Amino acid sequence: GALLWGLPGLLVATVLIVLIGALPLYFAANPSYTGSAHRPADFGLLARHSLVGMSITTVGQYADLLLLDLAGVNKQLLGSYSLATIFFFAASSLVGAVQSVSMPHFTTLMTDKAAFRAALLRWSSWLTIAGVVVAIGAIVVAWLLETFFLRSSYAGLSAIVAILMLRFLVWSSYAVSGAA
Repeated sequence: GALLWGLPGLLVATVLIVLIGALPLYFAANPSYTGSAHRPADFGLLARHSLVGMSITTVGQYADLLLLDLAGVNKQLLGSYSLATIFFFAASSLVGAVQSVSMPHFTTLMTDKAAFRAALLRWSSWLTIAGVVVAIGAIVVAWLLETFFLRSSYAGLSAIVAILMLRFLVWSSYAVSGAA
């Protein structure tokens, strides 16, 4: 798709490949389902909301790249930005892991407000500290890649990563309270 139709072709081909790959998984996940299993009355509504939310999140993660491409941004700069977003998404996986691990802990503290707040402060502080370390590491790795391997073909990579790491740091500083 990308060779014939560029970025739109690549995106359409990617979506089609994911759909084609998901069909066998869908049927394999519940081969004996006959519709007789008990489901909550609002299950379909919840499933649709979940699907819409997941779709919006996925599109939102890549909307900036699509808009920059449509706006005609220099392709070399767009390539640098695209590579820089990989650093951001990699750093974001740390936050997602912390949210997944901390959520059950916060659930057990729902009735004790003082313990809940203390745990929230502790988890948020540690995540912020870890976020600073990850951000600095990402910027250093990006600078090394740009300086010694990619050179002028990805000029500005470390500067873009630095800006995205600021975004990451702001987000990581409050992400636990969003999950709690």
